[in-house]
Amino acid sequence: MGNLFILCLYLLPCWFAGYLGKKRKIGFWIPFIISFLVSFAVILSMGYADKRNESTETIFYFSFIIGPFVAIGITLFSKKLEDQQYEDRILENLEEIADNKKYTKEKISIADELEKLNTLKNSGAITDEEFNQLKLKLLEN
Repeated sequence: MGNLFILCLYLLPCWFAGYLGKKRKIGFWIPFIISFLVSFAVILSMGYADKRNESTETIFYFSFIIGPFVAIGITLFSKKLEDQQYEDRILENLEEIADNKKYTKEKISIADELEKLNTLKNSGAITDEEFNQLKLKLLEN
């Protein structure tokens, strides 16, 4: 019963780290797994502590504390999901504005060219047939 209680006490901050990560770009599983990996690394260091005749029980319980809190710290430093979505919307808007500027420049330059051709036709520099041929050629490009 005592080991189950300790396991539940350990899983609660691991779950909390994952819950915090769910609202961030990092997600639920990365902090949850980080807490296990850090705890496992500390438990592995118990072998080194055992060779030095140090108390392994303290290190074992310390691993249950340090793992989840490292994961919580990493999670809190990760980018919020709302911020990431906001940045994505800004980028989409900027790309749309850039596309509209290109489209507008192309339409303005075609309109300018048609106006120039019309001026040439009205001044008598080109015939109606030449005007129509040049207009078709301009609109095809």
